[in-house]
Amino acid sequence: VTIGFIAGVAEFLPYFGPIVTFLIGMPLALAESWEAAFAVLIFLGVMQFIEGNILVPLIMEKSVGVTGFVTILSLLVGFKLLGVAGAIIAIPVIAIVGIFVDDIKNLKK
Repeated sequence: VTIGFIAGVAEFLPYFGPIVTFLIGMPLALAESWEAAFAVLIFLGVMQFIEGNILVPLIMEKSVGVTGFVTILSLLVGFKLLGVAGAIIAIPVIAIVGIFVDDIKNLKK
């Protein structure tokens, strides 16, 4: 329960939340047993995979109107070009570009 609470609070820290959860959760789990530490490691990995590859793209698609593929692609390109700052601004930039494209399409009609 403690690790779950820590993970929930740490999610408010983009990019650093999972690291904080791992750094706090693993010593707590290791104090219990190696099996508990392994279970925590697997659980955190699966949760990060689900969040990063399924939930975030779906939420971005519904809220910003950008498909999951474009979301992931823009994050990768943003990170490659500008590092963490590029990944942070990638989705807003793509959303703005999408709005401009929609406006241009509407002007032509």
